[in-house]
Amino acid sequence: MTLVKYKRLSHSTVRRGRFACQSTQYKFSLIRLDDPEHERTIPTRPKMPHGDGSDIAALIMIAYGIQQTFYPSMSFEGIGPFSPSFEAQADSTRSLDVLIRICGGLYLIIGCMLFTVRWNTVNGKLSGFACLGCGANIANVTFKGLDAGVFVARPLYLHAAVLCLGGVHLMFKSNPVIKTDKSK
Repeated sequence: MTLVKYKRLSHSTVRRGRFACQSTQYKFSLIRLDDPEHERTIPTRPKMPHGDGSDIAALIMIAYGIQQTFYPSMSFEGIGPFSPSFEAQADSTRSLDVLIRICGGLYLIIGCMLFTVRWNTVNGKLSGFACLGCGANIANVTFKGLDAGVFVARPLYLHAAVLCLGGVHLMFKSNPVIKTDKSK
């Protein structure tokens, strides 16, 4: 048996012997070269786009989740121009440490959710609205609870901003819905 090398006919067509395989983003066609009228189309799953706003928000959420889960003590330290997320008090540090670790696990879940789900105009609305609500809640509780109505630059405001921007992306800039051809 001799192996015939693939010969590229065009950008998306590959030839092997009497057959040519043609692929686009949504279908894969097998064409007999001696009988071009006889074409067989095999639908394939479209590739998931990566690198959009939800993926950037996902990576930031995963980084926050790792920091809060494995290094909760960083929440009690100032970083660059930011004040600590929480003031260290001897009586509440242990309970707050546990709560920070729990929230870190939730940030990991949100990050994985944002990265793996193919958000579209149908399923992105509620998740985007929830991200907006969560971001607004974090900003409100931080401003009124921790800062007593006076703005202090804290990393929690960045958490809120990333959630809000990710939510806006899910609601208004998501991927188009892919219609499957069910006529066959």
